[in-house]
Amino acid sequence: MRYMLCSLMLLFFLKSYSQKETVEVLEAGRLERLVLDSDEVFKISINTVPGHIIKITSRSDGEYYNDIRLETEEVEKTLFLRSQYREILQSGFDKLSAHKVFAMELELEIPEDFVVEVKSNVATVFLNGKYEQVLVQLKSGSCFLNNFKGDAVVNTFEGNITVETENALIDADSRHGKVNLPHGSRGTKRISLHSINGNIEVTETK
Repeated sequence: MRYMLCSLMLLFFLKSYSQKETVEVLEAGRLERLVLDSDEVFKISINTVPGHIIKITSRSDGEYYNDIRLETEEVEKTLFLRSQYREILQSGFDKLSAHKVFAMELELEIPEDFVVEVKSNVATVFLNGKYEQVLVQLKSGSCFLNNFKGDAVVNTFEGNITVETENALIDADSRHGKVNLPHGSRGTKRISLHSINGNIEVTETK
């Protein structure tokens, strides 16, 4: 009886910490734009690096970690990334409570001066580096632009927005949150930040 109990506890432990990691490396070639449609992805980190390589690392864990995957598609100069789930997670499954049973994280390295679009219902997004233009639309997640250079539009519903940048003209408003901006912001880049319930804070890169 004790042996069976120990076996069951070990099986539960292994199942609880099941994790899958995949790494995909692509030649950027003529690509100039990245579009990420990532419902049920809980964390997205994007960093720009010199060169012409795109590196995509995805990590998934939880009860259904084997039922989650990331689909990539190249169309002309755009790379599309979409999170995909088997029917068990789509039919009769409450996606808003999905964090109870699984989670997926994405980490990307992309060339500098890309155009990036991110849309997600739950993800918190971290962007670092130099971009041509960024569009981020989030429902419950927050957005962090760190050491950011480029034009950007960020819209959140519940999440906060934090930006560290330089030489940018800032336009920001939050319907129910607080807004903290540096005095006399100006520059050649334009950053537009909007939230319904989240706070917005912008600081200048030191």
